[in-house]
Amino acid sequence: MLQIISGKFFNSDTVYSTPCKAVLYSNYYWPLKIETCIGTLEPIDNRSEINTYIFHYNNQIEKDMNSGFNLVRVGDPEIVQQFMLLCSFGLQAIFSTDKDEVERLCRTSSSHFTERYQPSKFLNRFFDPKINGNQEEVNSFIELVKSIIGLNRETYKAVINGFYNFFNSFINLNTNIEASYVSLVYCLESFSQNFDEYEPQWEDYSQNIRVGLEEIFEGIEEGPIQEIKSVLLQNAFLKLQKRFIEFIKDNVNDSYFVEEAVDINRPLKKSELDQVLFNAYDMRSKYVHELKPLLKHLTFPDLSNGEVFTWEHNVYLTYSGLVRLTLHTIKNFIYKQPTIEKEEYDWNGDLPGSINLYLSPEYWIGSKESYGPIKSLEALLNLTVTSLYSGDYKLPDMNSVLELIEESINSSKKPEKHLMFAFYIILNDFYLKEDKRDNYEKVIRQNKELLTHCNIENMVLALFNDDYWIWSATDCETIFKRYLKKRFLVKNISLPSTIEVSLLICIANLYFDQDNLEKYKELIKDCICELSGNKNKQEYLQKAIVIPRNIDINFLFGK
Repeated sequence: MLQIISGKFFNSDTVYSTPCKAVLYSNYYWPLKIETCIGTLEPIDNRSEINTYIFHYNNQIEKDMNSGFNLVRVGDPEIVQQFMLLCSFGLQAIFSTDKDEVERLCRTSSSHFTERYQPSKFLNRFFDPKINGNQEEVNSFIELVKSIIGLNRETYKAVINGFYNFFNSFINLNTNIEASYVSLVYCLESFSQNFDEYEPQWEDYSQNIRVGLEEIFEGIEEGPIQEIKSVLLQNAFLKLQKRFIEFIKDNVNDSYFVEEAVDINRPLKKSELDQVLFNAYDMRSKYVHELKPLLKHLTFPDLSNGEVFTWEHNVYLTYSGLVRLTLHTIKNFIYKQPTIEKEEYDWNGDLPGSINLYLSPEYWIGSKESYGPIKSLEALLNLTVTSLYSGDYKLPDMNSVLELIEESINSSKKPEKHLMFAFYIILNDFYLKEDKRDNYEKVIRQNKELLTHCNIENMVLALFNDDYWIWSATDCETIFKRYLKKRFLVKNISLPSTIEVSLLICIANLYFDQDNLEKYKELIKDCICELSGNKNKQEYLQKAIVIPRNIDINFLFGK
């Protein structure tokens, strides 16, 4: 939101502009105004232990000249929070809208005897009770804000998300050093996943595994060996870890080990960079997947007061070492990006509190311009289930859509034909009935062969007409299980839950007719689990397990 009010996405100068203020608290002391490209930070109380600032900004929203409704002001909490994150990161201090939070993070002694961690013992500067700023820091901060606001939109959002993780790491440091450490790794990892093109090499594989495999490869022809290596290199973890390491290396320059390392206690050496990054990512993975804590020594402030801790010939970044590396890496990444003063971007979808929702089907299902074989059949089935519950069988005028199907079904590919045919038959048989389309008999006659195929569309049709149910229980169960595996894929149909249970019951009935009570009970048990939270219907089906019978699916609709 902070970037939106800069106006870089607006196409006109006609905007609603509202001058706004917000109070920020910090351990950073600077007696003068800090004017950035997006707002001004004005000190109003520097005499207390915690410094108080007023953040002045203009909340700008472009006016939509084609709409009778316009937002005038929105997103103040997000604007203030994002600027607060920029301040914390850029001035290397704690900024917050909560004064108590600043006091708690910057305390110099334990606040309670049960307290395990004191942030200032793990990290210098950020948690100092008072940080005296200087003009160089302020100038650098102003340039950093300008560079961040000038990023392209997708990069800006990634940077802000990284800053959230960065700041959350500080918040967690009060109670959980492991979570704080891992949050910093997440922060860096989010950049590596979005902004690199690294392809893993065979040499990146774990040495122990690689050597073992190379021994097995002896005596095998080169062609199959390369194919095996190629498959192994698709390993997701290998890619993530190597991308993490390579991204950071690409954004660390020699100044990190020279000018910036002055007065640092046990700073990281360049030759150690690969190893500490490998270990940091490894600890992150074990913490996330196995809940294994960090190397215990890293949780003791007296042992981790430098940037690097050495144990059993291995090197590890301490929390303070990881913070400095994160700062350096992200700043270098930001400064490498081009500055864009104006950008074409639909910013409305990024407004706080806005989400994308599906339009209710009755508002578009009758439009041929909105027709799509999968989405239209899904919509029709959802409306049909609602109609079966309510008894109200009303639809908008569907003639333009039915005419479109009549014109295009014969030239469509077979998967689309099945979807279109099911849609066409349900509309005519279930809704229009005596008022069927004039071409109904012709369409049925030309495509009747489609009804012989055992697929999910035809099984749904059979729910409305028993004459269509011509397949074996085994075939139907196979098709239904195949559907269940694919229903969550975007390009596959997803049926209403009630339709799915109806199909299961019909397949169970087929097994009942074959006297296969074992399969019948198995599928009825599946139905019970699919009716989660529907006690009455579950109890109805429980009785069918005790006394097996052919079940009428109308009970699902209270009939």
